[in-house]
Amino acid sequence: MRGKILWIKEIKQLREKSAVNLRRRLTVFLLLLTLTMLTGVMFLLAVFGVFRLGYGETEKLFEKELYHLTETAAAQYGGASAQAVRMSERLSESIADTLKRAGFSFAELKYHPELLESLLEEQVSVMLSSLDATGCSGVFLALDTTVNPGISGAENSKAGLYIRNTEPNFSGTGSETRLLLRGPSSLAVEGELNMQAEWDLEFGVKDRLFWSESAYAYTGYPALPLSRLVYWCCESPVPGLDEDVMICSVPLLSGGDEILGVCGFEISEMNFMLRHAPESGEFFNTVFIFSSMAGDGLKLEDALYSGNIAVYSALPDSGIMRAEEKSGGFMIYNMPDGRSFAGMEKTIRLYPDDSPFAGETFAASVVLPKADLDAAGNAARLRFVLILFVLMILGVFASVFLSKRYMKPIMDK
Repeated sequence: MRGKILWIKEIKQLREKSAVNLRRRLTVFLLLLTLTMLTGVMFLLAVFGVFRLGYGETEKLFEKELYHLTETAAAQYGGASAQAVRMSERLSESIADTLKRAGFSFAELKYHPELLESLLEEQVSVMLSSLDATGCSGVFLALDTTVNPGISGAENSKAGLYIRNTEPNFSGTGSETRLLLRGPSSLAVEGELNMQAEWDLEFGVKDRLFWSESAYAYTGYPALPLSRLVYWCCESPVPGLDEDVMICSVPLLSGGDEILGVCGFEISEMNFMLRHAPESGEFFNTVFIFSSMAGDGLKLEDALYSGNIAVYSALPDSGIMRAEEKSGGFMIYNMPDGRSFAGMEKTIRLYPDDSPFAGETFAASVVLPKADLDAAGNAARLRFVLILFVLMILGVFASVFLSKRYMKPIMDK
C-alpha cells in the first residue's frame, strides 16, 4: 500500500512538472510569435518608408508653404510690374499736358526750374494712387533733366520724386506715413509728406541700375512695348537707405517716343516681411528667401527675407547660397561657417520670354536649420519606437496570461 502511494505521488509530481514545462513552452512560443509579428511589422514599416513619416509630413508642409509664398510674391511683383506700366503711361500724358499748357518742350525744362517744380508736384497724385494700388512701399519718378544744368556732373543729376511709405514694424505696431526722399522740399513743407533725413533735391544716377538698365532696355529695343521693358533689381534708387529693397523700373516715354526718364516702385524689406511671412506651425525657425540667382544659387546680397529674424540675420550678407545635396524632398545648403539648412526652392519668372532681361532669374526658397528638420524626423521615429515597445510589453503580459489560462485545466487535474 505504501509503495502504491509513493507511486501515485511520483506520477503527480511528474504531471505537475510536465505541466509547468508545457506552460513555459507555451509562454515561449507566444512570446516568439509576438516578437515575430512585431519584427514583421517593423520590417513592413521600414519598407514602406513609415520611419521617414516625420520627414514626409514636413516635406508636405514645406511644399504647401513654398507654393503659397511663391504665389503671393509672384502676385505682388507681377501686379507691381503691370501697375508700373500703367503709371508710366499716365505720367507721360500728365507731363505732356503740363508742357502743352506752359508752351514749353521737355528739353526746355532745365531752363525753367519753377516750371519743373510745379510739373513734379502735379505728378504726386498719380504716383500715390498708383502706389496704393500695388501694396508696395515706395514710388519714384526720375526725369532726364535737372534744375542745375551748369554744375559739374549735371549729366548724372536727375530731377524727380521718390516717396516711401513707412511700414509698421515687425511686431505690427507703428503708424504708416509718407516720406519724401527726392523732390521739391515744398511738398514736405506744404503737403502731407514728411521729409526724411536722406532727402536730396535730385537723384544721382551714375552707375545706378534703375536708370541705366531701363534706358538701355528702351534704346536697345525700341520696338518692344513698355510691358516688356520692365526691369527689376535689388538696388535702391538712392544710397544710404536703412533697409534692403527691390526696385521695379520702366521707361517714361513722350508721345514721340522720346525717353523722358524712368518711374517705378520699391518693395522694402519690411514690406516683404509683413506680406510674405511663412506660417510653418511648429517650425518657428522657418525663413522665406527671395533673391536673384547666380547660376544655380541664391545671391544673398540681393535677398529679401521674412520669417524668423534671428535665423536670417545670422546668414552672410553676401555670397551664393547653393544646394549641395538632397535629403528626400529637401535641398541641403551647407554654409561656410559650418551650419546647414534644409529647404525647398522654386524659380519665379518676373520677365516674359521676349524681355531684354529674360535671362535674369529669380527664385524663392523656404528653409530652416537642418538640425530642426532632423529633430522632427527623430521625434517621429521615437514615437513609433515607443509604440512598438509598448506593444511588445503588452505582448509579453498577454503571452504569460494566455499560457496560464490555457494550462489551468491541465494543472487542476
